[in-house]
Amino acid sequence: MNIVSQYPWWMYFLCLVVGALYAFILYRKDKKLTDFSSWLINTLAFLRFTIVSVLAILLLAPLLKYITKRVEQPIVIIAQDNSASILQSKDSSLYLESLNSKVEQLKEELNKNFQVEHFYFDEKLREDADTLPNYKGRETNFQALLDGLENRFVNRNVGAILLLSDGIYNRGINPSYQAVNHTFPIYTLALGDTTIKKDALVKRLLHNEIAYLDNEFPLEVDLLFNKIDQGSTTLKVFKNGKLLKKESVDLKESSDFQTVRFNLKAEEVGLQRYTVVLDGLDGEVNLENNKRDFYIDVLDGRQQILLLYDGPHPDISAINSALKAQKNYELKTVNVKEFDGEVEEFNLIIFYQLPSITSELNQEIARLQDSKISQFFFLGSNTAYNLLSNWDLPLEFDVNVAELNDVYAQYNDAFPLFRMEEEQLKKLQSLPPLKIPFGKYALKNQSYHLFSQQVGNVQTNYPLIAFQEQDGVKKGVFVGEGLWHWRLNDYARNKNHEAVDDLIQKIVQYMSVKADKSYFRIDHEKSFYENETINFELQLYNESYEAVNEPEVEFTLWDENDKEYNYSFSRTENAYYLQINNLDIGNYRYKASTELGSKKFEEVGQFSVKKLQLEFIDTRANHNLLHQLAEKSGGEIIYLNELEKFSNIVKNRKDISAVSYADEAVEDVINVKWIFYILITLLTLEWFLRKRNGAY
Repeated sequence: MNIVSQYPWWMYFLCLVVGALYAFILYRKDKKLTDFSSWLINTLAFLRFTIVSVLAILLLAPLLKYITKRVEQPIVIIAQDNSASILQSKDSSLYLESLNSKVEQLKEELNKNFQVEHFYFDEKLREDADTLPNYKGRETNFQALLDGLENRFVNRNVGAILLLSDGIYNRGINPSYQAVNHTFPIYTLALGDTTIKKDALVKRLLHNEIAYLDNEFPLEVDLLFNKIDQGSTTLKVFKNGKLLKKESVDLKESSDFQTVRFNLKAEEVGLQRYTVVLDGLDGEVNLENNKRDFYIDVLDGRQQILLLYDGPHPDISAINSALKAQKNYELKTVNVKEFDGEVEEFNLIIFYQLPSITSELNQEIARLQDSKISQFFFLGSNTAYNLLSNWDLPLEFDVNVAELNDVYAQYNDAFPLFRMEEEQLKKLQSLPPLKIPFGKYALKNQSYHLFSQQVGNVQTNYPLIAFQEQDGVKKGVFVGEGLWHWRLNDYARNKNHEAVDDLIQKIVQYMSVKADKSYFRIDHEKSFYENETINFELQLYNESYEAVNEPEVEFTLWDENDKEYNYSFSRTENAYYLQINNLDIGNYRYKASTELGSKKFEEVGQFSVKKLQLEFIDTRANHNLLHQLAEKSGGEIIYLNELEKFSNIVKNRKDISAVSYADEAVEDVINVKWIFYILITLLTLEWFLRKRNGAY
């Protein structure tokens, strides 16, 4: 213990002088002390000197510095694999019956010389090692284990880790890459079975997340066969117990990898559950990996498109052909003379050269100017450009329809609204020129152009295709005629119409999709694995489209058996959120509802909880990985029959030893209680001696 101060030491000497001077003045010529003996006066003066000096010194705020030493015993960490793959071996009964008792015996032996910490791990690090492992972990993540231990034992005296595992991991990075970054050795106890077992498994499924009603979607199934020399089996696809497709699979080699492809039809709207089953073979040990589920969200996403025209033109046929090739669009092509004025059911109206210089129905068309439905205009030599000024299009025109230019398409690299494939762009920019009325074309503010006009070899800044969006309504313009010529030329060069059709489809897709501007909406993923937390985020808006969260939101959930669950949303700053855990595997539907003022809001939806089968896909123990992990970290691999020797291994390592730490602490002297008690005692003693001898 040392005393430190921010003031020089001569100031402490000055405090002693002040104390001495004070005592001298007080007791030098006090008439009340004439009858006191000299030793009593000197005693009283010494007491007062001590009291005043100490108080003066305390005013300088001196500090007491303590240095304490402590010894930390080395820590030995036991990390035990709790994943389901541990029991997928011939020694599973041994692990269930005797492994835990062996580990407990080892802990007792290690506790004599070390501090022992015991953890389980699977998809994450678990601290409940006081209970027995259940080997039900659905994933194995060595990265989560090592990162978790590193965070918990930072700057601690970790001597070694004993890792009990089969070496199979299916989440996180390869642990051997992390081993070199740790300062402590990792000893691995090899569990599991390294022999290749007879096994036929569904290795992987490749499929779309969504499909559209009445469309076909592809399914690709990767199969792996181990130690199966010959024979055949059948791969089947089911939906709600109904067999949809099956394919015979012939086995040719002992280790055989095959891919089987199916085309399935989306026949029902909503989240659909499908099951892929590979028939088991004689002598197959693990049948868990012969079956896998997958989910497809089937949408009735067909957009309703209205195409209005005034007279026949080959471009109209080109537009029709491009859109009818896509089953996601329902196209209605109507001559303006037969148009009844009803447009509410449509997502997009396409005007081909309307308003027209020859049409007598331009006034009827003009009624659609204020429609909230997106509008796209194909302009040409028959367009009445003077009537377009009231339509608030993304372009301004000053043209002469009597004179036409040959114009090529030049792509705008800064176009932000949707993406075009580079290969398709090259094809489009090499197509013959379009016929465009001669004149000036200018892009309005807040508008974007996809292509600009190129006249011969001269690139202009005149837009060819342009878009804008105002108050949720999209408007677009395609200047020129000759789509039919483009489409024929595309086929002549490439034996297909993909480039031109893709352009038309991309335009229509962008124009027909509206942003979600609803006042009540809920966001979540469509599918979750059984060990995942299910998160919902919900937003509620008032009439001014300001986010609010004052009203209560009711949330009801139903499983496949119509069992009902009720939950309450929590609030964030201006929204709502909900987290749900531990739902069983299957499809779920929900309804969220609330009231804001006099208005009622309701939102319904679906999601799925999928089975996680990673622990059953690859069940062959990976002792090579355990060897690498131990070698790179300075440890070694041991086996179950050698578990008892681990205690001697760590005891004999010279680099595993107790560490002595010096801890330094600082405290204000004025906070030391015993100094206060001494001062009180001295003051009391001085008062008592004076009182007893009649000085008061």
